[in-house]
Amino acid sequence: MNSSITVPSVSFNELLELNKSNHVGYLVVRGGGHPDNSQAWIDGINDDLMERGVTTSPITEAMTVHVCEGRDDLVLVYTTAEGLNMGKMAMWRLQSLEAGWNLTWLEDYVVNDKDYFTEGLE
Repeated sequence: MNSSITVPSVSFNELLELNKSNHVGYLVVRGGGHPDNSQAWIDGINDDLMERGVTTSPITEAMTVHVCEGRDDLVLVYTTAEGLNMGKMAMWRLQSLEAGWNLTWLEDYVVNDKDYFTEGLE
């Protein structure tokens, strides 16, 4: 699955608002948002999710958030309407942690990583 998607940059405050929306899900790849490698992360995750039967269609929306010098995080957007099996997704995420990928759900990210974003928080 190698289709390039536009990956806009958002602020942490925008992620806080997205987290309140509740109509879609968000998966955060810590450190995966650098412009040189975000598309590779998207392609690799899409390939893995589809190969394992977690989803029937690729994730087509993503964004990045600048954390600090040398670190940009990638936020992947998904919905169950796109053929995603949430039970399989939860298991896949746990297995990805065992494989060394630094992934988290947005609802956990905005709580656990908020101290990186103290400047400009409302």
